[in-house]
Amino acid sequence: MLNARSIGNLAILCYPVRVTDAPRRRRAPMPKVMRRFANVFFDSMMVNVAAEGSDANIEAMLEGQKVQCLLPYSAREEASRPNCPPAVRNAVSRFLFTLDVGPLTAPERTDARAFFAAQLRNAMPANILSDLFHVWKAAKYGGHFFVSGDRRLLSRADAIHKCKGIWVVSKEEAGALHEVVNDEH
Repeated sequence: MLNARSIGNLAILCYPVRVTDAPRRRRAPMPKVMRRFANVFFDSMMVNVAAEGSDANIEAMLEGQKVQCLLPYSAREEASRPNCPPAVRNAVSRFLFTLDVGPLTAPERTDARAFFAAQLRNAMPANILSDLFHVWKAAKYGGHFFVSGDRRLLSRADAIHKCKGIWVVSKEEAGALHEVVNDEH
């Protein structure tokens, strides 16, 4: 649903600044702790890491009960493609996932288009659009964090947070935040 704040954000997003013209800023400070029972969404790239079992931080998050580990349905659909390795398909079952609730409403389409236009910058849409759609869906479903290894998404973390209120973090950052949650409880 659009409100005064979201309409103001849409107006700002309709006039994106070119990357070369934008002043360089330091990354906004992230929270010191991942809130207990935070909704943590994972990029499909992180499902590959979970399938390999090669990252202790991701394993701890999946095994623990401190945070909700979720996949956007669009990332789950990627894992169900025929060319996807069986280990990755099996790893998907370890995550909770959102459901496709049908076509987007008109305000959602407007919001998604504005978000994509602001975040694309000078990237080829084919290279990043599906990843941005995962982040947009994660924000739509109340995500607090989006764990990704994609440097294109990580380089847009501040802009995504300002626009949608979700933190895009690397697996190392997510692991450090998750350790703080475990130490507290």
